[in-house]
Amino acid sequence: MTLQRISGLLVLSVSVIVYLGNSMWAEKPKEPFNDAAPRIDTGASSQLSQKPVVLMEGVVLEEGSLKPIGATIELFDPTTHEKMNSYKSNSMSGAYTIVLKPSEHFIFRISSKGYVTAEVDICTPLSEKYEHVTRNFSLKPLPLNS
Repeated sequence: MTLQRISGLLVLSVSVIVYLGNSMWAEKPKEPFNDAAPRIDTGASSQLSQKPVVLMEGVVLEEGSLKPIGATIELFDPTTHEKMNSYKSNSMSGAYTIVLKPSEHFIFRISSKGYVTAEVDICTPLSEKYEHVTRNFSLKPLPLNS
């Protein structure tokens, strides 16, 4: 493999060793790789840049003590009540991260064993660009005799 500059272009040449049989080997040069060669646009990068997202992150904590909780976060459609997705917060830190579409409405159901389940109405911001939203949740511990 050789790297050389030709007329201001960076060119990478690669050779491949080919076994010809009867203990004979030959070196077969490959076409040079040119980093300035035209690229084929698949449209993937432009699709990503054209579709805004809302990154929602935060932590799930125990109400009062603020101890982190590993919880299940379920998203429901508020009209049909159909479950759309389910996520888990980190059991050690309580942290979660969810990628959502802008201008959407959800019911978040946050639950964990030993805690009262919470439901929260969430609307993501209307935006044509990337948005970052921090939203923490707290859960009440169940009474000891429950």
